[in-house]
Amino acid sequence: AQEAAQQTLPSQGTVLITISDLDKAIFSKLRKQYPLQAKIISVSGETAALNIGNHSGVSRGMVFNLLEENNLPAATGTVVSVEPEKSYLALADNSAPVEQGMRLREYVEE
Repeated sequence: AQEAAQQTLPSQGTVLITISDLDKAIFSKLRKQYPLQAKIISVSGETAALNIGNHSGVSRGMVFNLLEENNLPAATGTVVSVEPEKSYLALADNSAPVEQGMRLREYVEE
């Protein structure tokens, strides 16, 4: 059985909120404020290995921006494979050079 919390709002009745929905909302808000950050540990062709994996919250399909020195996005990539401490990013067709040591930040829609 899923736990639920009830809150009575003045003149608006009772609202039923599941704990799961509340967790998702909190997690989403935190992710927008504090997106995941990583570094490229190796590059092979069109794939880059990152220094974080599913233990850090990375999941397949996540999008990361590769950052220039001024923290502006230079390129993007999508996570195609995840291990506990490492993940692999398929690099988008970008003109920006991608190399070991580059920093990345999770792309989070505003």
